[in-house]
Amino acid sequence: MQHKTHSQKNLKKPSKFHFHSGEDSLDCSAMSTFQAIVLGIIHGFTEFLPLSPDAHHRLIPYLLNWPTLPQALRAAMNSGALLALLVYFRHDWASIFSSFLQTLIYRKKPMTLDERLPVFIVLAGLPSLAVGIYFQEYIDVLFSQPISVAGSFVVFGFLLWLADYFSRRNKGMFDWNWLDSLLTGVTQAFLFIPGCGRTSGALIGAFFRGYQREAAAKVTFFMALPILAAFVFLDGREILFHAEAPADGLTWFTFWTALGVTFFASLMAIGGFMKQIQRKSFLSYFLYRLGLTLAVMAVFWIRSKRM
Repeated sequence: MQHKTHSQKNLKKPSKFHFHSGEDSLDCSAMSTFQAIVLGIIHGFTEFLPLSPDAHHRLIPYLLNWPTLPQALRAAMNSGALLALLVYFRHDWASIFSSFLQTLIYRKKPMTLDERLPVFIVLAGLPSLAVGIYFQEYIDVLFSQPISVAGSFVVFGFLLWLADYFSRRNKGMFDWNWLDSLLTGVTQAFLFIPGCGRTSGALIGAFFRGYQREAAAKVTFFMALPILAAFVFLDGREILFHAEAPADGLTWFTFWTALGVTFFASLMAIGGFMKQIQRKSFLSYFLYRLGLTLAVMAVFWIRSKRM
């Protein structure tokens, strides 16, 4: 009979369900309130602008030698972004919910856009669910280094600019259908690649399907609802709600401050993006991505020379 050692008994099997929004595998130490505020502002803007919050949560700490974003704090930031999404489009959500509820109560076929949108939103979220469950562990391994993250960051920025530049823009909000939802959901699933971003991925799909900028942006934000809700739920499981601190190295004051800061930053990002999307080119987002990528490459080169 073989006897297991004490260390073998304590080994845990890896969780099969690995759907998350960031970099769990990296070590993180205590994060100050100032750092949480800065990252919260960054998260709010990059969640709804086509700039990838995950890439910034990896690259900014790398550039500044800050600790990695704790999972509990990431849950707070996603909660702030989710609340901002609900508040900004509160009238739209009320109309969508009431219209869809009427189709259920009266058992009628969904005809209007508000009646069909919940189905389209669910369809768009299915590819992300599949990628999160089956492929994220492999993606995390491929993009575990800052250089690979920076590379994907600039590549997806170029793809977004390309998609917008060549888009026919002959479809409006009321042209949305189940096929467009599913195909846009496929490109939205690239959010699990650090550097793409959920908004960027969804916009790429919408532009290639020929949607106008304003319609693409609005549906893209609607599609964010189940994704953000899933991230809040899954990251929130790490929060110690009945403890003196939500997580190791994180205070409740920092937690709630980050949530509030992200909420207001998200509101500003959504409002600004919706107002400027018709007249502002996506080239500026690509140039920003290129600049940050070059900065990461320079820091990586300097640090490698010191080793």
